[in-house]
Amino acid sequence: MAVRHINPEGLHRSPAFSQAVVVEQPAKTIYIGGQNGVDANGEVVGPTVGEQALQAFRNLATILESEGATLADIVHWRIAVVDGHTFDEGVAAFQ
Repeated sequence: MAVRHINPEGLHRSPAFSQAVVVEQPAKTIYIGGQNGVDANGEVVGPTVGEQALQAFRNLATILESEGATLADIVHWRIAVVDGHTFDEGVAAFQ
């Protein structure tokens, strides 16, 4: 089984983890690590949940595009919001 750890250009790089893992066989699947509202420099983007959620979606799109996929190809979503913040802005960004 071919497994690749990827860190596409335009995303924050960490020595501790890969942004995603691609498994090529028996069918190509992409396992993406939890994304948050940080830019390529590792800086939090904007003070609101909505701005940070939009950045997380941009990060997801970057990973998927690097492998020839899009957000429409995602089959399972899990969204978490830090306690004390409203979920409304995150949902609005998701929609």
